[in-house]
Amino acid sequence: MCSIPEGEDIIKPASQVAFRAHQVLLAATALSLISVLTPAAARDGPRAAGELEEVTPRPTVQGIFAGTKPPKPATDLSGIACRPGGHGATLDCLVVNDEGKAAQRVSIGDGILRPGQIIPLIGDAPSETAFGRSPTVDTCPGVKGKFKEFDGEAVTFGATSPSGDGFFYVVGSHGCSRKEGEFRLSSFLLARLRADGSGNPGPVELTWRLSAALRNAPSIGKYFARSLKQNEQGLNIEGIAVGGDRLLVGLRAPSLHGNAFIVSVSIAELFAPGLTGSPTVRDQDVFSIPLGKDVGIRDLAALPDGRLLVLSGPAHEQSEVPYAVNLVQLKQRPAISTVRSLGRIPDIFHAGDRFKAEAITIISKDRNALRLLVLFDGPENGDPREYRIRLPD
Repeated sequence: MCSIPEGEDIIKPASQVAFRAHQVLLAATALSLISVLTPAAARDGPRAAGELEEVTPRPTVQGIFAGTKPPKPATDLSGIACRPGGHGATLDCLVVNDEGKAAQRVSIGDGILRPGQIIPLIGDAPSETAFGRSPTVDTCPGVKGKFKEFDGEAVTFGATSPSGDGFFYVVGSHGCSRKEGEFRLSSFLLARLRADGSGNPGPVELTWRLSAALRNAPSIGKYFARSLKQNEQGLNIEGIAVGGDRLLVGLRAPSLHGNAFIVSVSIAELFAPGLTGSPTVRDQDVFSIPLGKDVGIRDLAALPDGRLLVLSGPAHEQSEVPYAVNLVQLKQRPAISTVRSLGRIPDIFHAGDRFKAEAITIISKDRNALRLLVLFDGPENGDPREYRIRLPD
């Protein structure tokens, strides 16, 4: 179990240094970041009741996010995170899609997303230096698939110093393939890349240990590596965030009795030195998040005050379930959560299909107001949108 004292926030770190540095860095750069994307805030037409306020003009993409069929742009972006601070009003960020083996750097500033360096996460075979023991699974309903795509579903950044040093984390789905129910070993990895004060990425570290943490997690472990088809509750990751020395993992499924789930795991255990035969991850907690029937978590973003933004949406493909942003506070012992809805993301349709809001990152925060960037799965280059949100005290 976690060693955080009773009644304290789960996202509060055991070591205050790293997270307080993160807070100081955010506060120091808030004023410069407020103009990262657009200099003015204006609504693009009327909003329906309960919808988030979109900022216009909309962000644009200058270049191409790499997809599976170059030179065509990616249409399956699934995660983004930015390192606080950056260079002046420019943010250094990392983006991932769920069909490739790599992540991609992107800078954000002056209303423009500029895709850059592609960073391989895995090769054509399992890495011999990955921490922990690779999972063996016989519960996926399909055949054993090839070691193929990383199936990256989310990205987050955790600061380790006031200068902006830290790690980007990229997580695979840790689930059977959605269409064929295959077990693909390459989808069960967690990667991290050290980033210096300029955002330059270092070597990639890989670990299998998140699989062990999920398999052994209370309440939801029995859903690990089960079918993801409609009305079945196979476990599937779609969001991550860093809270101090913890990795917070948001699950799209299972969604049980109106609850989605966040699993809190010790980062030190996930990346402890050692290969096969290394210690089992024991420090994990599960939080029930009351988001509603058939609602799952599509992404997470941590606020400097310890609260979480939770992007929610259909646990499967339920058309009646909206995409929305929620404010969540996690507390330890007993493991409880409080949730407040901040607003729905307006639906985007093309040829009758609803695009999926898949990735969020905080562009700026000034007191109780923040600006949130959202990327969508379906349109080329993610069709980025920016929304203004006022946070309750």
